[in-house]
Amino acid sequence: MSIPETLIKIKPWGIVILKITSIILVLGLVFTLGRISTLSAKGELEPIQVIYPPLVKTAIPQYNQAGSTTEPEHWAYAGSKTGKTYYPKGCSGLTRVKPENRVYFTSAPEAITAGYHVSSTCN
Repeated sequence: MSIPETLIKIKPWGIVILKITSIILVLGLVFTLGRISTLSAKGELEPIQVIYPPLVKTAIPQYNQAGSTTEPEHWAYAGSKTGKTYYPKGCSGLTRVKPENRVYFTSAPEAITAGYHVSSTCN
């Protein structure tokens, strides 16, 4: 017996199996919907509640005024307004950031919270 002959013999059974599966799925769906509506009418079904986690406040860096070259007294890290990299005080990479574009941080976690990452040249 060749493959095409086998497929011809199996094909009618495939349709029967598909019909039986479809009927079982529809009956299961109807039963489930009926059960849900009965529980809902009796008040036994609790409503679904969506609980969102609390929002985390992120620190927003205080930028220097445009053109200001003054730096705060106590700072350990600085980054750029236009970038997302921060540098430790004294890092040579910080010299590439114009003083008027600098953002100052007192700690590394403060810079990380603001969305910055440490420079690969001075870590």
